[in-house]
Amino acid sequence: MKNIFSRLFKSKSRGFDAAKIDRTTSDWIVSPIKTNDDIRNSLETLRMRSRDLAKNNSDYRKWLGMRKKNIFGENGIQLRMKIRNPDGSQDKAANGIIENEWKKWGKFYGGAVSVDGLHSWKSFCELVDRTFAIDGEVIIRKIYNQSRWLYSLQLIDTALLDVGYNVQRSAYQNEIVMGVERDQWDKVVAYHFLQDVDAWGTATSRIRIPASEIYHLFRVEFVGQARGFPMASAAILDLNMSAGYREAELIAARVAACQMGVWERPANSSGKISFDDKSTDIALMDMEPGKFTIAPKGWTMKSVNPTHPGQNLPAFLKTIMRSVASGLDVAYNDFANDLEGVNFSSLRAGTLSERDGWKMDQVFFIEHFCEPVFSDWLSQFLLSGNSYLPLAKFDKFFQPVFMARRWDWVDPLKDIKAHREAIDMRIAAPQEVIEAAGRDPEEIVEMIQEWNALLTAAGITAVDRLVNDKEENIEDAEPEDNEN
Repeated sequence: MKNIFSRLFKSKSRGFDAAKIDRTTSDWIVSPIKTNDDIRNSLETLRMRSRDLAKNNSDYRKWLGMRKKNIFGENGIQLRMKIRNPDGSQDKAANGIIENEWKKWGKFYGGAVSVDGLHSWKSFCELVDRTFAIDGEVIIRKIYNQSRWLYSLQLIDTALLDVGYNVQRSAYQNEIVMGVERDQWDKVVAYHFLQDVDAWGTATSRIRIPASEIYHLFRVEFVGQARGFPMASAAILDLNMSAGYREAELIAARVAACQMGVWERPANSSGKISFDDKSTDIALMDMEPGKFTIAPKGWTMKSVNPTHPGQNLPAFLKTIMRSVASGLDVAYNDFANDLEGVNFSSLRAGTLSERDGWKMDQVFFIEHFCEPVFSDWLSQFLLSGNSYLPLAKFDKFFQPVFMARRWDWVDPLKDIKAHREAIDMRIAAPQEVIEAAGRDPEEIVEMIQEWNALLTAAGITAVDRLVNDKEENIEDAEPEDNEN
């Protein structure tokens, strides 16, 4: 008995099963190469493939459109200033001046957001995020010019940041990783860009730009990561294979619809084709809808009828599209335009979960782009002398609140009632509910005051009252959970 137990325990090796190497895991190649080395070896290919999908793949373009609609929406990311006086009251004058100047700077006509003059603040932000999604990183240069605000932005193609320029750190030189120069603490101090690039992509020189003049946006997913990679990297292969498979099925279905055929030679035949009309000795080789012809003597027509598309096509495509949606971190039903078999509860759960993801993307964009840009813009505007606001009070004036888009309630009646009950129970404030809807509470109050003033001027008595808890003739019923 003792020998049996000893053999059993000896056969069980200690360690992690996920790290074992056997016949089932031998093709799982895991190299000890650093993350930056992996990115350097693959970045250019990943970027080119991602850009190709952005031009030609309908599913990829749908994802880019979803980002644009959900992160920016109709009005984009708007600025609301919250400057306060020492007594805690709103400094309405300073808030108004900065908000108005920001809007003027961000206009398409008359503004100065981009040095090329092709963008408003909203369209520039959309292009920044689109580039960020496709390339996995985006590079913007600060341009200090002679505009009213002394400040503009320039987008730089990420392909110009020299991925092949790498220098090891030494006592006399900083480390350079894929064109990014970093000090001993891995803090970026400069960027090295290719210049004088010819039509074949060959550069004859390189330019060094200090990091203080550059915004470099990318998600840091690994310690020490110096460059970003396309956000859809995990889904690129599935997207390409899915498009190729659908193309093959479409061609096969078109071939099947043609009802083609071949001439079959009879037995003991010399192979020569003959017709009643001796002037014709060539059999018809093409087919057109509704067209018939005379068969050669003794020959028969054998039809070729491919059966495409197959019955498993819809289920297979759903499986692939679910994998792609997971790689892109979006809800499958919206991404694939597939509401078949979906009930209200499951659709609501998926929608709310996806919106949380979009909110996280909005926060990232605001923190890593909007706020740094506003900080530099504000300092330049205060330096310009176009207002009485002094640069010495920069800390007081730097109180931006960027309002991103919000969505309509999934179930308006129930959602509004839930918010009202939360306010009545003192577990939520009205300001919180208003801000969750993407509105400014102070703006709402001012609009109500203006409305009451209009009613008073028209001789109409405005009665301010709280909404009674008891709603009349309103059914508080659950939405039907019927499947579509």
